[in-house]
Amino acid sequence: MKSVTQNGRATVAVAKCPDYSGEDTVYLCLKRLLDCLGGMSRFVKQGEKVLVKPNLLAGEEPQKAVTTHPTVVAAMVRLVKEAGGIPAIGDSPCIARLETVAVPTGMADVAARYKAGLVDLATATDISLTDGVILKRITVAREALEADAIISVSKLKTHNYTIFTGAVKNMFGVVPGLVKADYHLRMPRIEDFSKMLLDVYTAVPARLHVMDGIWAMEGDKGPRSGNPRRVGVLIAGSDGIAVDAVATSIVGIEPDSVPTTRIGHAGGRGVGRIEEIQVVGDPLEEVRVSDFRGVRRPGGIAEKLPPFLLNWLRKHVANKPAINPKACELCMTCYKACPPKAIYHRRGSRRLRIDYDECIRCYCCLESCPHDAVEIRKGLLARLRL
Repeated sequence: MKSVTQNGRATVAVAKCPDYSGEDTVYLCLKRLLDCLGGMSRFVKQGEKVLVKPNLLAGEEPQKAVTTHPTVVAAMVRLVKEAGGIPAIGDSPCIARLETVAVPTGMADVAARYKAGLVDLATATDISLTDGVILKRITVAREALEADAIISVSKLKTHNYTIFTGAVKNMFGVVPGLVKADYHLRMPRIEDFSKMLLDVYTAVPARLHVMDGIWAMEGDKGPRSGNPRRVGVLIAGSDGIAVDAVATSIVGIEPDSVPTTRIGHAGGRGVGRIEEIQVVGDPLEEVRVSDFRGVRRPGGIAEKLPPFLLNWLRKHVANKPAINPKACELCMTCYKACPPKAIYHRRGSRRLRIDYDECIRCYCCLESCPHDAVEIRKGLLARLRL
């Protein structure tokens, strides 16, 4: 589906919504928001199976602002049903299974009251990416691929690694639980990790991105242990990068400081500059927050673990490519295709080797090899998958 645009510009809708005091109040705010984009019928057709994908990071109560609030999810489910869609609520929490977080987050109650399914995005399926930013092969949940349409309902939060988590980062939830840890180990550098997030965002596209910013999370300890902060806004658009740009602008975070927004805009994956986005609904000037606390010192696994431990984990715990010397024809195709130049050849040797300290596990070598000489060597995390 093409992005909603006005005058050739990406369109993002903004609506004030002061609190979660009643489902009807939130429902009317969300309906008004989507009406600015042409209404729910613009995104959902009669009889379609629609995966409503909230942020269900952990089994926390809604008032902690760790997860998408159940009243927003309930309102979305209602609107999907009114448009003739068949809604299901699904996510893949990082460690726990969906059923263990559905009750404390309020999702089990929403599913029961509105007769919507609960779908654990747990069945790992590998798919190829011809136009990946950094990956040529990616693992996602089969359940997400089986939906006719996906509607992402993210939470406006700071993130101590990616600076901000919203529409683009929410789609990382279509990657099954333990596989997420595998990607973190494979790509400890923030730039590479952000490119991977953009590949997931592109590989499993959502038709609509809605962000719950009624109560957000601020501070250095996001996305789980930051401070709840009322912002009083709902945001929506078909371009998740543009939605993130508007959201960060509202809370005073420079959109270009968020790697997924900056890289996604530069690579043509979406629009990340406010001046190129048509904002409809309530004016930004009426919803901006001047004293929102962002992340002062972002840092990921590469900064938090000693280099020797990080290298050990990446070598022995994460998946990695391996070259079968019996099948390799030394055509050097994989050597030329390797983005970090981790593949090398010693003079006089009949085999290519991989420097796993440099390898980012993008599998460009596997995708490019014409002789099927590259295989995936399963790490501990893959062997632990249920």
